[in-house]
Amino acid sequence: MKKIKTTITLALLLFAASFYSFTPLNDAPEKAPIEMPDGCHYGQCQAIAKSTGVQCKHCVSERGDLYCWQHK
Repeated sequence: MKKIKTTITLALLLFAASFYSFTPLNDAPEKAPIEMPDGCHYGQCQAIAKSTGVQCKHCVSERGDLYCWQHK
């Protein structure tokens, strides 16, 4: 009888804990807006600094690239 009671208690605890294991999507941090500098023929580097959240100002060198020479 004690084993059944322990099993039920453990199951209830796991069930209750499952509601606290997920964070809502709306709490995600916002990304910095992507700006296109003048003079970039193929676009701007998409790298964003972790510490400041500021986007890299370098231009990419080839069509289809997402990152500059420094962030490849």
